[in-house]
Amino acid sequence: MNTIAKIISSLSLTALLWAMGCQTSVKPEPETNPTSSSTSSAPGFGTSKARPEGQPFVWPTGVNVLGKPKMEYECMANAVTQKRQYGSGGAVRFCLTLYNSNAQSVTIKFPPGIIWIAETSNDIEPAQNGIILKPVLISVPANSQITVMLDSFCINLDRDPTNYGDSYEPQPIVTQHSGMLELSQLVARKRINTEEREKTLPSADWATLQNAVHEVEKAGHVSDESRRELAALPE
Repeated sequence: MNTIAKIISSLSLTALLWAMGCQTSVKPEPETNPTSSSTSSAPGFGTSKARPEGQPFVWPTGVNVLGKPKMEYECMANAVTQKRQYGSGGAVRFCLTLYNSNAQSVTIKFPPGIIWIAETSNDIEPAQNGIILKPVLISVPANSQITVMLDSFCINLDRDPTNYGDSYEPQPIVTQHSGMLELSQLVARKRINTEEREKTLPSADWATLQNAVHEVEKAGHVSDESRRELAALPE
């Protein structure tokens, strides 16, 4: 098995394992209220079918997204070999192609709370929306385009994680959800992003983080138990 094939196989297995943490075993009954307090703390979170709310992310001048953010195994494998994998999570992951038309390099900073919205169709339920908990910095060289792999945490417990071919809107938003912003503060000093680690985030640490996200998406806040577990993550 060649290197690309091995990476693709690893990515597929990882996505399968993370999928188990991003779906409940029993699908909830359809809701007439898109933001039921028992399963959703805000529009677009939990089982809510509404669109997430937030301010559009402001791209640096001269930087554009080419095509749609999309899950494609080969480009993701290439991003891994080129060390262009960013973020944390993995239940929502896709390739993102960025073009910088400036005469100098530009560093893009995705802030905590940025949400990538899954695209919808008439006959297929969208995949998970994804959220980033820590800032992600991506440098794009002058007059160049790069493709990166971006990982994020899922915020819709009753939807499937990202599957091959799923796409996301190229314009993300930045949430003001108080619970998510507090969670971001709790992990601000933790080394959870791929680009700041030498090894993959341990599955137990990932489960702690994803569980905290699920608590916020459903109840609006992090439990005391999760706070203790988050505090124990390595800095």
